Amino acid sequence: MYPKGGNGASQAILDAQALALAFREHGATPQGLEVYENQRRVSSSNVVLAGRMGGPDKLLEIVHERVPSGTFQNLSDVILPFEIEDVFANYKKMAGWCPEKVNNAPSLF
Repeated sequence: MYPKGGNGASQAILDAQALALAFREHGATPQGLEVYENQRRVSSSNVVLAGRMGGPDKLLEIVHERVPSGTFQNLSDVILPFEIEDVFANYKKMAGWCPEKVNNAPSLF
């Protein structure tokens, strides 16, 4: 499953961090890969599903419901800024975005 919503690079960084930590603890072994996969599978799936239920796809859905023809001059005529902010706040929550968690993770080096 590919992530949507502009978070592919962020997910790659989290994947690299998890893989490095798993290999540090278990070596570059099948066990290390299994630890990595078990750690990242759920969160990665949540990000993908959140992208499908919220984020950019949710905005497109709202705009399409309000303007089925797709013809409008300004996005702000269709959806208000606070609505966009709400959609992305929910998206971040569903995806489990937590800068503090990443910033406080163990050092890789």
